[in-house]
Amino acid sequence: MLRYIHISNGVKKGGVFYIFVYIYRLSQSGYCCKIGHLYYGRFGYTYDVSLVAPSIYTLHRMCDIALGYASEYSLTH
Repeated sequence: MLRYIHISNGVKKGGVFYIFVYIYRLSQSGYCCKIGHLYYGRFGYTYDVSLVAPSIYTLHRMCDIALGYASEYSLTH
């Protein structure tokens, strides 16, 4: 039996703007890993993002940015 699920939150396909705003905020925050002057704070593909941090403190700050971003764009569950 086929069942349908109503989804009211999340990033729709084609909503690339949302992920760019999030990535920009992370890169501008100063919280990240850097090699030389190159930013390596996150890796991602489409809407999946992995955070990379040199310490637990930095990871917590990056997660705070993610939670604030999700709340601002109503991307919470």
